[in-house]
Amino acid sequence: MRDTTVGSSGTRAPRGLVVALAAGAVLAAAQALVAGPALAQENYNLAETHSAVYSTVYEDDSVWIWEAYYEPGEKGTPHSHAKPYTVYIVKGTTFRVTEEDGSVRDVELKVGAHFESPALKNHWGWNTDEQNDARFIIVQPK
Repeated sequence: MRDTTVGSSGTRAPRGLVVALAAGAVLAAAQALVAGPALAQENYNLAETHSAVYSTVYEDDSVWIWEAYYEPGEKGTPHSHAKPYTVYIVKGTTFRVTEEDGSVRDVELKVGAHFESPALKNHWGWNTDEQNDARFIIVQPK
């Protein structure tokens, strides 16, 4: 279900509230994130090019904040990040990332965790958990 999130107490919170709280938590990280050199690729809005998974939470002249939502078992499509970015996990799951060169990383996304990633060429994700959805916030400078 995309419109609510179950909290640790078992109560449901509106999706917008959860996203707003998560976005607020990472906005400071976005402001502190130092944009590295861009890759030789276009810097584009994932919510416009990959709208099945990504939606824009916030955008201004210097940063994008997206929510990524993967249904149980859902596979994303290849995309890239022209600049370094930060990810904040809102709802955890098991996740597989495939890089352009074919290498694969299986990761456990834990609620509240965050990480920074360098700019990446084509890669794609897969929520390998068949029971639980995945939700995370991505903050990327323009």
